[in-house]
Amino acid sequence: MSKLLQAKRVIQHKETKLYLRPDGKWTKRLERAAHFKCFADVVKTCEAHDLERVELVLRFERSEYNARVDLGS
Repeated sequence: MSKLLQAKRVIQHKETKLYLRPDGKWTKRLERAAHFKCFADVVKTCEAHDLERVELVLRFERSEYNARVDLGS
């Protein structure tokens, strides 16, 4: 797959703008955020940690392709 189309999938809190780390804690640094291989893993993590007010952030190499998906209120 072209590197252009590869996205880093991370969970970000909508209010604090912090990213979820692999250990379930939060960080300001994107490079320390947990990366999810598929959307199903994102949903499972949100349910397992009872996460609210978060969104899935898709970060591409070219920022104009970045996207956000609301995961709940």
